[in-house]
Amino acid sequence: MISRVTKVLAESGIELAHEELLDAIWLAGKLPQDSGVLARFLGAATAASEHYGEPRRDGATASKTDETAQQPTTAASTKKLAPHPLLASAQPSLSQGAQASVELSPAVAVRAPDTSTLGAGQLRLGKSLRPLRQRFPDRGQHELDVTRTVAAIADTGVPETVTRAVRTRWLSLALVVDDGVSMVLWQRLAADVRTLMERAGAFRDVKVYGLDTRSGTPFLRTSPYRHRGRRLTPKALCEPTGNTLVLVISDGVGEAWLDGAMRQVMDHWGRCGPTAIIQALPSRLWASTGISARRWQVTTHRRGGPTRSWHVNDPDLPPDLVRFDSIPIPVLAPTPAAVADWAGLVASPGGTSLLPLWDAGRARSSSAVADALGGDPAKAVLRFREAASADAYRLAAHMAAVAPVTPPVMRLVQAALGPPTDLGHVMEVFLGGLMHELDAGAADRLPHHRRFDFTDEARRVLLSAVSPRELVRTAEAVTRRVEAAVGRAPVFPAWVGHPAGTAVIEDSGRAFGWLREQTLTRLGIPSANAEPVAVTPEPPSGSPEGETENSAGPPVPAAAASDEAYAEPPGEPLPLGWVELLPEDPVQLGRFRLRARSAHGWPHLTMYLAEDEDGTVATVRAPVTLHASDPEAARDLVRTEAECLTRMQGMHVPALLGVAASTTGDLPWVAASCIHRRADSPSSPPAPNLRAVLDEYGGAVPEELFLRIGLGLTQAVALAHSRGLVHGSIAPRAVLVTDRDVRLVGWATATVDGVDSAHRHVLPLSDTYLDAADDGSLTPQSDMYAVGVLLLAYLSGQWSDPKANSSEHGPGPNPGIAPVLMSTLRRCLEKDPSRRPTAAALGEAFAAGYEGHTADRASTGAPPVRASGKDLAEGDRSVGNPLAPDAEETVTKLPRGPRTPADESGTLVEGRYLLTQKRHVGMTSTTWQATDEQQGRDVTLKLFNAPRKGTASGEENFIADAERLAALDIQGLVRVTGYGVHDRRPYLVTDAVNGEDLEQLLKRAPGTLSFDTIRDVGRQIAQVLAEFHSNGLLHLDLSSSALVLSQDGRVLVTDPGQCVRRVPRIDLHAIRPTRSPSPFLPLYRSYEEIFENVTADSRSDLYSLGCLLYAMATGAAPLPPTLAPQEADTDHGPRRRPELPFGFPPDLESLVTDLLAINPEHRPASTTAVLDRLAGRGVDDEELLAAYRALRDADPDGARMGRVLRDALDEVLDGEVTGRYDLKHITKTERTHIGGLVHTAIQREFRFEDGQAMDFRIADVDVDCRFSLQFGGWMLPPGTLGHLCLLVWADDYLSRWSVGLLRVNREWLNRGGNRDLRTTLKAEHRNKIVWLWRDAELAENILLHISEADREAVFASGSGQARLNELFRRVQRRRIARNTVRTVVQQRDYMKRVRGNGGSRSALRDEGIIILGDYDSHRRVARQLGLPVPREGEFISARVAPAVPGAGKAVVEMDGRLWSLASPGDPVHRAPALPSHLPPTASTDRADGPRGD
Repeated sequence: MISRVTKVLAESGIELAHEELLDAIWLAGKLPQDSGVLARFLGAATAASEHYGEPRRDGATASKTDETAQQPTTAASTKKLAPHPLLASAQPSLSQGAQASVELSPAVAVRAPDTSTLGAGQLRLGKSLRPLRQRFPDRGQHELDVTRTVAAIADTGVPETVTRAVRTRWLSLALVVDDGVSMVLWQRLAADVRTLMERAGAFRDVKVYGLDTRSGTPFLRTSPYRHRGRRLTPKALCEPTGNTLVLVISDGVGEAWLDGAMRQVMDHWGRCGPTAIIQALPSRLWASTGISARRWQVTTHRRGGPTRSWHVNDPDLPPDLVRFDSIPIPVLAPTPAAVADWAGLVASPGGTSLLPLWDAGRARSSSAVADALGGDPAKAVLRFREAASADAYRLAAHMAAVAPVTPPVMRLVQAALGPPTDLGHVMEVFLGGLMHELDAGAADRLPHHRRFDFTDEARRVLLSAVSPRELVRTAEAVTRRVEAAVGRAPVFPAWVGHPAGTAVIEDSGRAFGWLREQTLTRLGIPSANAEPVAVTPEPPSGSPEGETENSAGPPVPAAAASDEAYAEPPGEPLPLGWVELLPEDPVQLGRFRLRARSAHGWPHLTMYLAEDEDGTVATVRAPVTLHASDPEAARDLVRTEAECLTRMQGMHVPALLGVAASTTGDLPWVAASCIHRRADSPSSPPAPNLRAVLDEYGGAVPEELFLRIGLGLTQAVALAHSRGLVHGSIAPRAVLVTDRDVRLVGWATATVDGVDSAHRHVLPLSDTYLDAADDGSLTPQSDMYAVGVLLLAYLSGQWSDPKANSSEHGPGPNPGIAPVLMSTLRRCLEKDPSRRPTAAALGEAFAAGYEGHTADRASTGAPPVRASGKDLAEGDRSVGNPLAPDAEETVTKLPRGPRTPADESGTLVEGRYLLTQKRHVGMTSTTWQATDEQQGRDVTLKLFNAPRKGTASGEENFIADAERLAALDIQGLVRVTGYGVHDRRPYLVTDAVNGEDLEQLLKRAPGTLSFDTIRDVGRQIAQVLAEFHSNGLLHLDLSSSALVLSQDGRVLVTDPGQCVRRVPRIDLHAIRPTRSPSPFLPLYRSYEEIFENVTADSRSDLYSLGCLLYAMATGAAPLPPTLAPQEADTDHGPRRRPELPFGFPPDLESLVTDLLAINPEHRPASTTAVLDRLAGRGVDDEELLAAYRALRDADPDGARMGRVLRDALDEVLDGEVTGRYDLKHITKTERTHIGGLVHTAIQREFRFEDGQAMDFRIADVDVDCRFSLQFGGWMLPPGTLGHLCLLVWADDYLSRWSVGLLRVNREWLNRGGNRDLRTTLKAEHRNKIVWLWRDAELAENILLHISEADREAVFASGSGQARLNELFRRVQRRRIARNTVRTVVQQRDYMKRVRGNGGSRSALRDEGIIILGDYDSHRRVARQLGLPVPREGEFISARVAPAVPGAGKAVVEMDGRLWSLASPGDPVHRAPALPSHLPPTASTDRADGPRGD
């Protein structure tokens, strides 16, 4: 038949291959009625020929094509046509340029959303600039120093002011944008980078310049992409201070980049200050431009400064073999990693990093590979195909189909094609010689307004390379992106077909996308029709809303009623559960090309949707993340999955298509057939899993569907067990449901022949209720437990835990389900594995249940279904398939309440609130981030899952309660701004709140809230609840995700609650009350809210408050046992003591215990009683907390304690007498007495009184001091039992110290001990220490941490002065403590050896070395030079040289001129005299500090 059709078409002048004809037929079936929108091939060619002045083709073929392909888009024809064509260009009006033979349609201009070139990495890119956010004193700006002014007036009595330099950002940014011809494609990148830099907060100011590189003499303009304005010389960006960062954005294609002219400009900028290039192209294309780069090892010795001062070496070869002779210019890709490395190096006072530096190399040619205008277009296309990549050629065809195009449209088409196509391929097409600019004379037109097109012949050749079906998919993908970005992205001009338009479009077949009426409304364009344009089939009479009748099976959602619903119509997303590939995802695995990734699943095993070279759709699993850390585990997972699929032979599982698990280091993967929703229709979408199926039916499970799925699942499990396999991970996501059968997936951690997988911990189950808790390895009985739990939960319509721990709990009332089947299912939950049924036995029960269900259906004519256990085990396919569609629909729904209407992103609630992002899903409601379309602001919308009981009266009660709540002004509660009922579902609208909620805080840092903070937060929550209850309302929805804690301690409740006076019932009757913990009851919910035999009241909110207090103390909410409240009256343990942290205040612990009581009668009576108890301040260990607070109040930052420990260690070393600097050199006796020295030094510093039984008293509490040089080595004598100990540790080698408090408990101590019966603390009980300061920095012992060669050189001389001179000469730019000077000099008058009257300052001045002390004037010099600031008793030495203007170094004025730190190659100059000094303002400074002239 096909041959006859192609023959007739050939005789008519249209030659088509069989594949082309099939594509055309498929395409015709997808077009809307009375539409010619997609007649691209002939229509596009015709429009293009007319545009270039070529005559239209004559003849029957052309005229007939014109009649069919170019129907006028009038108001009448668009009445039923939902999408409106979106084009990049249009003609001004109907009367201009219109010919009688060309059909024109009216169009209006729209501001279409553009794509972001930085994508999802924009936030991380901004974070990578954080090292540049530094502030330094600006000598040109001064402000009042209040502290020093007050001190000066108090000392002198003279009312004079003291000022200080204002700390400002240290860098200015000159953003230079290359605006050459090819840079029109990168205007969006330049705009995104500019916005990023302005928002980064790292620069004093940001100035933008245009760079003209079209000629051999580059120059600047005051604005990029504008050919008017004042010209500037590149030298204008050179600043004498060197604090201007020059950042150039370019693709390196301009003539000045290729002939070396820009090299001179960049070298000049690199001599003045920090300079860098952002290369717009992907790194693979750098070598073909004028900005190629290679990685070098770069070392800096100062913060900022010109790049000329960088030291560059080859990262692998010795410096004497390879030299970098030019000025280093870093070339950066616009990625967070590249920018972070560069920013960290620029902002560091000294460091080393690997950076790509500009390699000028040889000049390159910029000529195009093809010229479609100057020669034969067909040959030009062939030359382009030979020179360009395959992806670029494919992209050129898609761009030709919608040309003329603007740069934003080019990016949209590229983004629609997806990986591996990127913006580099757009550049290949743009520079390939096939495109030319329209209206080239308008040179001053903005980049996103400029239009580019292909010639007619080039377009014809390119379009022959792709099928119309692929072009349609690309246009649909563009449409999805445009609609998703409306209102959230920068815009560019485009035109859309619309009857009210004043412009005209020539050919709707050249559209790059379509817009629906809803999208046009969001863009501000009124509807073209009085009635809705999006026509959807109405459900037949009697069918539930959202479903359509299917004569051959049960009702299915409307989206599944036809294959067309899954042909990705304009605006539809990827199939449910699939998202676009991430940048780090592979694009090809073996013969499979990846298209999308699964949005769910385990973190270490990613599933992809792929196609092979034949177009066969497959699913590919690859442990991408795991392979990087544990390749062997990744290979084992893949091998196990492949082994299981092989044994199952495609029965009840996907068929194995390929596997790669070699040991060569490549990423392992396993490919299997894609399971489609319609088993016999490969064009249908992937089959949903069990959770998605339940969501589609809104929790109301059809009885027949349940029987079919149960029988199919038991068949799959029985077959697996018969072949030596135990799945072990059966969960909703592992069960795929088609219209005919059930497929079981997720075999990577299965047990094979009794051998458990060693990697089950790598891929943990998210559905923890499936854990049978059986002892030993996994068995077939473990699978049966999971099957029972899964099917019972599915039957209940809620993913809850339906398990029972005794056989007395019979099946619940489920009409239509055979009692024998329910009893068999319940047996699957037995604790004793031997009492659970086998998969074959459960399968027989399902088969019998299905047979009984169909026995009385005489109208179906279907024979009864009977499957024996043997049939199930052998996988006999001759058995009647109960999952096949039936002849007539007679479904009986299980009574689970009204169906919940579906809500999804993009839904417009009540015509005003647009749902944008799902924030939280609860048992009774879903919280969305939304946009108020009327006010144009972000809001939070809480949409309740089900209608209120009582229908109309329930809605009226909700409105009344919502009005009352909105009228209240409760401090600490988010403001309610709107309410209503949408699709019979109530909703509340509140102000949007940004910030980290308590749930995120507890996940990030569990258990870090102090007891006082917990008490204060609980008090504020109780006050909000008190306001609720006093106004007759209940909240009933408190959770950690509904609380935001501000830095000042205030609490904001962001959830307005359920807005009720009585609790709405949650249908959880399938959960049987037991005495075992259940992790699948809703957290923070009281028992009376779950079980229907106790009324909820204000005490239910108090239970939630108790859960919050518990969560703040432990990091997680308590897991409630499924004990019904009426059982708590007879139970002796309902008021169990919660497992709270050690040291938790007993009064607060008592309150939490009472709040978590199962029986409401045992809880506090009201919020007033709770507030009274929260006002108490009792503690569990009052003495410990008193001592803790006293020490922290006396030394908030630990500076005093750190100085005490440093002095104590120096006193032991006694370097002035012994010359020792290492504790290894002290005697055993001295080591024994270190603890006594530390104890004495601490007591003197803090002026503690002597203790009665212990060393000293802190806050009237006896405390013993224990010191150890080894962490955990504190020796605790018997006398310390029951007392507080101050545990002190210091390590001179690590330069770290810690101090904590401990109440000594005999059970926490190790057995045994020394002769004095002293023993140590067990390692597992070190967490009982209450740390005052942990791993704080100990002042560095400089002699211990310099090299051996430097140490020997320092001590080589017999003169103390000579040794000190050598120390300052060799150890520069590092703090040197006073005790180090004493050790080196070994003389009593050691300070005299530092001063300028004959000391080191005088001796080293001729060498250009200055020695700074702890004076304020010296500290100011250190700050301005970028040196470490000397603390009390410390010195800093450094060599300086006269500052060179434009060198980019930090400078300071001394002795009448500017100085900067000297580089190794700088000549030696006599150092300046240091400025006069003032006494330090710090109260802790001592009189014997390192001061001198």
